[in-house]
Amino acid sequence: MNLEPDVLVIGGGPAGLGAAAKAAAGGAVVTLLERRAAIGEPVRSSGASFIPDLVKLGVSADCYHPVPVLKFVSPGETATFRYNKPLGCVLDVRKLYQHLAVEAIGAGAEIHLKTVVLELTPAREGRLLVTARGISRQVMEFRPRLVIDASGFSAVAAKRTGLHHGFPRFAVGAEYDFFAPNYDQDEALLLVGSHIVPAGYGWAFPYGEGRVRVGVGIIYPNARAQVLPYLEKLVAHLKSTSTMLHGAAPVEYHTGVIPARAFTGTLSGGRVLIAGDAAAQASPLLGEGIRFSLGAGQLAGEAAVSALRQDDFSDACLEQLYGAVWRQRYGRHMRIASEIQNVIVNYRDEHWDARVRMLRRLTPKLFAAALGTDFRLSVLAGIAARNPELAGAGLRRLIRIARG
Repeated sequence: MNLEPDVLVIGGGPAGLGAAAKAAAGGAVVTLLERRAAIGEPVRSSGASFIPDLVKLGVSADCYHPVPVLKFVSPGETATFRYNKPLGCVLDVRKLYQHLAVEAIGAGAEIHLKTVVLELTPAREGRLLVTARGISRQVMEFRPRLVIDASGFSAVAAKRTGLHHGFPRFAVGAEYDFFAPNYDQDEALLLVGSHIVPAGYGWAFPYGEGRVRVGVGIIYPNARAQVLPYLEKLVAHLKSTSTMLHGAAPVEYHTGVIPARAFTGTLSGGRVLIAGDAAAQASPLLGEGIRFSLGAGQLAGEAAVSALRQDDFSDACLEQLYGAVWRQRYGRHMRIASEIQNVIVNYRDEHWDARVRMLRRLTPKLFAAALGTDFRLSVLAGIAARNPELAGAGLRRLIRIARG
């Protein structure tokens, strides 16, 4: 066990594993601490994602199930989008995470399971002090040169070092993972409206071999409702309105919490970099975050290697190597997603029906781009061209953000 690694990664999700793999492949000595007993368990994500980005990140095709039909359903309207070459997919979350762990280990990273961080002390003599309790209950003192906090919503190191103090706006999700022999494995559903869930949405995401995740997510503090009763209502609704869940039975039950607003603070400081849910790097629009977290983790790992090679761990250097790169790549898209979420979180049923009618005017490619938090100027212009009634102050503001 290496107690003086170059890089200590906290958290074994996609951000932490991506960071560990990149840093180790770049020659750094890397130790990763995961508080759970297994990588990828329990599952805390619906696994919805987008294939082009996953390909760029190096995710193997056997880790996801392509979905050629996407349906957006409001109380009175439906918009259906079909893709000859699927853009959307549903990940096998457990398989992906364990695949990423194998990649990190293969690159040279050392992983410790069931290891909980107890304390983090600011850097002295070139190293931080991180106290952790291991699987056999022993207390260990790690002295890394850098820490990458990928500990998820708990944001262990970020909070201890004052990079931020938690997330006042967050989303809670719950889902059943069904074996559903009658569910169409080519079709994913997004459902909105008061009959589904307040201040959120419901979903049905198939991921192959008769399996489908059916869930709901609620944004707090916009809503005060408990999530589980709405999940049960959604399951009952789908069983009563279609045959898709006939003969189905749950195999697993998942819950999760993620930040629900784009992060505006600093992503590094005091030799600590934060990535993934610890830095609110999921899409505020859909709550989808695995590909963003993996991308952020890879950036953080590469930044760590560059800082080590330069022997420069100053806040200014880490900001240039990591924070500025993240914001340039994703920041505007996340800000626009937050602006849209601020509006739609208060929609009533008639608003949703009007917006679904609007969505039907979009091409499948435009719909996938918007759903995937791709808000380039060309995408916004395409949406506006097909919906001239949107050409008001709100859209002009989004265009200003996209232009930077």
